[in-house]
Amino acid sequence: VSVLPVTGTCLEEYIKDKHGYEKFMKFLSLEFSMENLLFLTEYLQILNVLSTAFPNRNDLSAIVTDSIQLPSDIAFSKIAEILKENLVDDTCTGSDQQQDQIMHAFNSLYTKYIMA
Repeated sequence: VSVLPVTGTCLEEYIKDKHGYEKFMKFLSLEFSMENLLFLTEYLQILNVLSTAFPNRNDLSAIVTDSIQLPSDIAFSKIAEILKENLVDDTCTGSDQQQDQIMHAFNSLYTKYIMA
């Protein structure tokens, strides 16, 4: 039984609402590939945190605007949540501290999905 339509629907259109996202996740679970969508989800959520934290960075805005849209009601990544909290924390004001927090988030993502 197929869990995905056979039509030419592109991935971006398919996963932007929660029903399509969950259906695609079910398909990936049958293929033992759920971590691919989970990685993409967390990566895009981190990009959204960065574009919100640094609204004047046009390069970030362009990446987020042009990226795949995810459903707004899916769980928020713990890695992205920690990054968001750390970037708005009053003690993280210097660019070196912010850069360290950003690198930590991407290193966590790498460790979670690539090194696992």
